[in-house]
Amino acid sequence: MGIGIWGEKDLPVSCQEPERARQGNQPSQAVVGGQGTGQDVTGEGAPKECTNFKLSIGKSTNYFYTCCGQLKVDNPPSATEEMVANWDCNPPRIGWATFNETERYNCNSEIGQKTAREMCNARWGWIAAEECWAWTACFAGVCIKEETDPGYLSEGFCGDGRCDSTESTDSCPSDCCPQKNPEKCLMRNSTCTPACCSETACCASSTEEFFNTFWIIVFSVIGGVFLLINFCCCCCCWCCFRRCKNVQRKEKHPPRVDRQDTTMTVLSM
Repeated sequence: MGIGIWGEKDLPVSCQEPERARQGNQPSQAVVGGQGTGQDVTGEGAPKECTNFKLSIGKSTNYFYTCCGQLKVDNPPSATEEMVANWDCNPPRIGWATFNETERYNCNSEIGQKTAREMCNARWGWIAAEECWAWTACFAGVCIKEETDPGYLSEGFCGDGRCDSTESTDSCPSDCCPQKNPEKCLMRNSTCTPACCSETACCASSTEEFFNTFWIIVFSVIGGVFLLINFCCCCCCWCCFRRCKNVQRKEKHPPRVDRQDTTMTVLSM
């Protein structure tokens, strides 16, 4: 099934030519990710503004993109915006690589999209590349925050690289996986981490998680038994110590005999 192509009049401002956008053309509602004849494939509800998707080649090679408009239609940033490889509705490999849509979301129109690009360029621009998922995750996080709670980005959002108290590996793995699995998911030396660091498992396989949990239980039981043995030994030692002290005290201070009682015993005889 091929990717549908729409006419320019149906594109949002960001996807039209800059000179057309400057003339005040208003965007119509876009159907993101349409396939075949261009029908809405978002399922229930209205179409979403933006979509994150990846193109896979084989089992281990992935390229990550964000598109706010129509797939297979270029949406280059204007001259005043920084070019980011992940911001592309029509990457070169889309015609033959395996297409996988990862997320759809609204972005509070063009204002939210511009804010998302600026914030994610500032936060992840140093590592933004087609092979890295961080910029696209950040863009989705900013858009969702702008759509649901505009004006409060300073409080944090999913994709800013900080695992806040309200976030977890279930609600925001891209921020919290570095805490759960720092060996694989903590970005070092300008190197992007694997894409599984944006998933709830945080690059831990089910077998690995089982063994991790198993050894945690084993060591917890061993530690509990060790503490119990130490407690019992301490109690026994304390009891022995008290008993020995009592014996020594009796040997040093034998019981006294009342002389008057002894004299009365002798006379009675």
